[in-house]
Amino acid sequence: MNSENSETSEPPKVEKNPEEQFCHVCGDSAKVKNYGVLTCEGCKKFFDRITRNKTTNYKCIFKDENCQINPLNRKQCIFCRLVKCYQVGMSEKFRSRPPTKQKISKKRQKMKEQKDSLKNQSNSETTTHQDFVDIGTDRSTDRFTDDFSEINPTFPTDQNFSMEEALKIVDL
Repeated sequence: MNSENSETSEPPKVEKNPEEQFCHVCGDSAKVKNYGVLTCEGCKKFFDRITRNKTTNYKCIFKDENCQINPLNRKQCIFCRLVKCYQVGMSEKFRSRPPTKQKISKKRQKMKEQKDSLKNQSNSETTTHQDFVDIGTDRSTDRFTDDFSEINPTFPTDQNFSMEEALKIVDL
């Protein structure tokens, strides 16, 4: 028995599961930091959408500007939720930067070059849709035959069977 706990009147502290983490904005479950703060996906997307929109004329729906934000009512007051996001330390500086136009154009150019190089390969190396159509056309003119004399499959036994013998075995 631990002597420290017996001398104090406080109940022993329960350690929280380290994997169980909560959003600093609304208290919902959270797993990773977004914009510098541990937040749920809903608050992450809310903050992203609001800060990209750049609209600044939000007002508290209850006029007291002190709404309690929790998972059940977090969608009611945009103003108070945004204020809480900033209060807990969310910041736009943690947003990943979108690719620049220059990077996008370089990527498009590289993709175009790859596509062109594939087109320039010799026709013998690539099979086109028309090749498949031609193969199908050639085969469609052949007639079905029941002459299996040229086919002589080997079964996993020591003997070679003709197709007729194999069919007799299968039909048994």
